[in-house]
Amino acid sequence: MQPHMNTGLYADNHKKVLWGLLVILLISIAFLSINRQFNHDEFESVHSAWKIIHGERIYIDFFQHHHPFFYYLLVPFIKALGETSFTIVCMRILMLSMLLLIFTVTFLIAKKVGGKEIGIIALILLSSTSIFIRNAIEIRPDVPQTLLSLMAVLFLLNFYESNSLKDLALSAFFLGLSFLFLQKAVFLVLLISALLFFEGFKKPVRLNGFVLYLFVFVLTISPYYFYLGSIDSLQQYWFFNWVINFKWIKHFYPFYYMKETLLQNGLFWAFWILGILFFSKTLQQKRIAIISLALLFSVFFVRVPFRQYYMAAIPFAAIISALAINAIFHNSKSMLIALLVLSILYPLYKSVSSALGLTNHRQLQKIDYVLSLTDSKDFVYDADIQFNVFRKDPDFFWFSIQENLRGMEGLATYKALTNYDYDISRVIECYKPKVVSGYFIDNLKNGKISNKYIRSVKYNDLFIRTN
Repeated sequence: MQPHMNTGLYADNHKKVLWGLLVILLISIAFLSINRQFNHDEFESVHSAWKIIHGERIYIDFFQHHHPFFYYLLVPFIKALGETSFTIVCMRILMLSMLLLIFTVTFLIAKKVGGKEIGIIALILLSSTSIFIRNAIEIRPDVPQTLLSLMAVLFLLNFYESNSLKDLALSAFFLGLSFLFLQKAVFLVLLISALLFFEGFKKPVRLNGFVLYLFVFVLTISPYYFYLGSIDSLQQYWFFNWVINFKWIKHFYPFYYMKETLLQNGLFWAFWILGILFFSKTLQQKRIAIISLALLFSVFFVRVPFRQYYMAAIPFAAIISALAINAIFHNSKSMLIALLVLSILYPLYKSVSSALGLTNHRQLQKIDYVLSLTDSKDFVYDADIQFNVFRKDPDFFWFSIQENLRGMEGLATYKALTNYDYDISRVIECYKPKVVSGYFIDNLKNGKISNKYIRSVKYNDLFIRTN
């Protein structure tokens, strides 16, 4: 009797340690979310929502190359909280809440295919995977897209167990919503459709399910496309969301960020490979393995595979990695915990040091400073979306105009595809923006314009109009 009691006590302590590791990671993520420097893509999202509030039409009045539902989601936050830097911090908190939901759904999927302990290990791995966390805390459409995709897979797994068409319909509905937030969901749409179609030949109810799935998916996204048609915007939508993204002037291969994540989370990926090869035993586990592999492979099909393109695959990869770790160290819990501690040390250090060393305080102060210099009628020209979040832009192109940014030259791509005439000197002279980014002023040769601006004494890269 005594050995049995000791074994049970040891198992309880082992689970407490796992939960303790997870809590430490979650605290570090929350700290990172509130304090870390903002990516200019985040300001892009907030500013897009602000433009929509002020009556500007996406794809018609301002450049954007993403699906719009994330910007619609941010609209009520700006309306409720106002046009201040505090609103941007609150949006980070919104993203943190979505990330917690991502963890919850990942745990439910892992528990379904492997058990509760697999779920805990998967969350520890996921919350310490740098390439995932650094983007998952940001104000970007990839976060709700990932959450909704996970929900779609969860209900798909439920369908495989129950054959309930309700579960299948819910899966298609959430996948449709995911697609409306970001077109990257198309890879999961194709993958799930392929799974249902090919399995349908073995089980006829699945073939019927394939038809139902596509019907519900199309039904979910149709209202938005009918809306675009009603305002005669389908052509612009297609051009900016699909044509430009397929034809970026510059492009690169995913090996750069693959190398980065392999160096930072090598153990994670090593056990993922082992899980794919040897430890995906059940049919449900094999489906998760296929999804993780296919979504990771999808980065080779895009021209600019930045870190966020990995987000959709990593929760599924974490589950497969957890299956391998648990199987290998099932009889040696102390070794399992030691391995997990070892795997999280460097990512945890990077997370905390990033939050402490690259804080967002100066960015938020700069945004408030620009707001203090301007009113709602003023134009502001910001070359790289670093400070203009709540003011008007003088041109259709308000970001993605740099000449040296890796792979993202929206203006150059657009000019190559159309006869668009963009002249920064003419734009500034015509609209007389109150504040202008130093990136352009330093390169202006037109003295009639540059003589009308003085450098800000507070921010060296800002120029303020004098008359």
